[in-house]
Amino acid sequence: MCATGEMLTPAEAAELLGVSRTQVYKQMDMGVIPYVKVFSTRRIPRSYVEGFMERNYQPAVRSGVPTGV
Repeated sequence: MCATGEMLTPAEAAELLGVSRTQVYKQMDMGVIPYVKVFSTRRIPRSYVEGFMERNYQPAVRSGVPTGV
């Protein structure tokens, strides 16, 4: 844990988000996921990943299943 909060590797962020590491790198390159460069590596604030998941959470909806049963 550092002064600005825990930082994740792209692989750790990918695992939390349930996507591939490649997808995380693509999103970082497009500016969608903020990151900090530490020497030659990139780190993503855990708070951003957790906030992203909260903002974008949508319960799964199963098609063909009646509601209210």
